[in-house]
Amino acid sequence: MTYPLTTAHQYKQALIKVRDKHHISGDHNYLKLLRMQGNADSETTTATRMAEHVGFENFNAANLHYGKYAHLVAEALGYTPEKRKDGTYMWWMTFSSGNAANEDSMDGHFEFVMHPELRNALLEMRWIKK
Repeated sequence: MTYPLTTAHQYKQALIKVRDKHHISGDHNYLKLLRMQGNADSETTTATRMAEHVGFENFNAANLHYGKYAHLVAEALGYTPEKRKDGTYMWWMTFSSGNAANEDSMDGHFEFVMHPELRNALLEMRWIKK
């Protein structure tokens, strides 16, 4: 899998561009998802845990919002992720690598593992604390 080869500075620029263009305030669900993941142990979480944190009904809503936000940031970065077998893009790869669901993964679900450069950008921007 290919991931965006970007720096914390480039992430910061993209996040600010998206925030300003789409009027994303600090209490927006997009930011809640990133903050939750950025503050999680090893910056690793599942869509189920993100959904619970934000108050979504299920993991599908978390996947949808995470993917939409990642898509906006990918466009600001000039990044296009790989496609799934069905031809759809894996926009989440803008923010995270992943661990397949198995008996050893968190809750037995797919795990999103935040890219270190994104984490550093969020720390520098004071959008997360650690």
